[in-house]
Amino acid sequence: MEGRSRAVFHCARRKSLRIAGRSAAYKLFLARFRPTWIPAGLTHLEVAKKLCRPQSYVSKCESGERRVDVVELAELARLYGKGLEDFTRRP
Repeated sequence: MEGRSRAVFHCARRKSLRIAGRSAAYKLFLARFRPTWIPAGLTHLEVAKKLCRPQSYVSKCESGERRVDVVELAELARLYGKGLEDFTRRP
């Protein structure tokens, strides 16, 4: 049993390291991405339903646990009433 608990801990640690190890540019993207659904008047559940995805997908994208590719970003930007440049523009 000890080996199994060690494996679970290892998986959880790897997951947290993946999130913490994001580049500065991706962290900037996340800082812009996170608050966009609020002004759009949408909940995570509403966005998930429109994307035909589980709510956890939206949450993981927002938290940085799951990386967002450009095709997904374009779809999310459309739902939020934003342009891609709103997420990618340098300060």
